[in-house]
Amino acid sequence: MLGRRKLFVVPLAALAVGGAAVGTAVAASGSAPKVDKIQAVGSIKAKPGFYIQDMLRYTPYVSSVKSGGTISLTAGKGGMQEGPHTFSLVKKSQLPKTAKQINKCKVCGQIAQAHGADPNSEAPPQKPFIDGGDGFNKPGDSTFFAGKAQKLKVTAKKGTTLYFMCAIHPWMQGSIKVR
Repeated sequence: MLGRRKLFVVPLAALAVGGAAVGTAVAASGSAPKVDKIQAVGSIKAKPGFYIQDMLRYTPYVSSVKSGGTISLTAGKGGMQEGPHTFSLVKKSQLPKTAKQINKCKVCGQIAQAHGADPNSEAPPQKPFIDGGDGFNKPGDSTFFAGKAQKLKVTAKKGTTLYFMCAIHPWMQGSIKVR
């Protein structure tokens, strides 16, 4: 079942994305891990009549992995309580930074369309994985994440920083430094 709350700010009910990452620390030598773990986690705190605080996120916020290494994407405590997510690479400039930008997230609609998601259906997207054929390495690459662990090979060049977000929950964001 997709998110119980209908707070999605973009028409992406079929692609709710939530994530958190359990980070792999960079060794004292400065080298990045060959496998990094990113996890979707979350919780909700509400004060009726005042606010709702959604702690849905990917953790760690900043991650690192070796070029040619793997990201292990998993769901942690509360990470799937609002439905599935996307783990989508975007340009840094496309990351929403304010509530207004989250509510009018243009790239979110583009990602949903690329996945073949029907905003009027709870059916899974037609294309659960989008990749230009050369690995998970550039804006536009995206995966539909419904809680089952996924491994993504990062083929971006050393020195690249990849920015990611959930197209369903645009406040779920982070970056990966490719070492």
